[in-house]
Amino acid sequence: MPEPATSGPAVPRLPTNLPSSAAERWAVLLVVAGNGDQASFEVLAHEVRPRLRAYALHILRNADDADEVIQEVLLEAWRSAHRYDPSRGRATSWLGQIVRHRSIDLIRRTAARRSREDRVVVRSAVVDVDDTLETVLILADRDSVRAALPGLTDLQREAVSFVYYDGMTITEAARRLGIPVPTMKSRLRDAVRRLRAAVNANGSGSRGGA
Repeated sequence: MPEPATSGPAVPRLPTNLPSSAAERWAVLLVVAGNGDQASFEVLAHEVRPRLRAYALHILRNADDADEVIQEVLLEAWRSAHRYDPSRGRATSWLGQIVRHRSIDLIRRTAARRSREDRVVVRSAVVDVDDTLETVLILADRDSVRAALPGLTDLQREAVSFVYYDGMTITEAARRLGIPVPTMKSRLRDAVRRLRAAVNANGSGSRGGA
């Protein structure tokens, strides 16, 4: 079945013998459209679009989003018009439910996309301590790291020694020191930054002297 024109500028010609009441007329048009009458649905879409768009705009607070939703709503209404039962409610209520569901779906999709984007930003901005420490140890040999240890504070050096040299996990090291895990992570993070800076400086000095 071809899709009806739900957004064209032309005003479709009304079928004859329609009720004068808008609510009754829309119900008839929707029922007839459910039987496959594309022209009737185009008349219905032309008449109800402003009201449905206003409802979508009320929910979404964004004109572009409202226009997107209304296109989806009208297409869904055309495809499922055969399910409409006028004895169970007005056509505008039936269509309004589709608008509401589609609008909520869009809000959820937008929120999910933003949440994913936020997580990506967080992962990019905050590097995990374990990953950072592993990177330092891969890029620098043991002697370079040991040579940089004196530049750490006593607490930082103790934290690195437990995790790096003794092979403890961050949780195990925190338990050994009697400190919260976040505190242990903070000490390691600061220590890793200092180690990386020191190793990089030593590497640059070696290359410069070569």
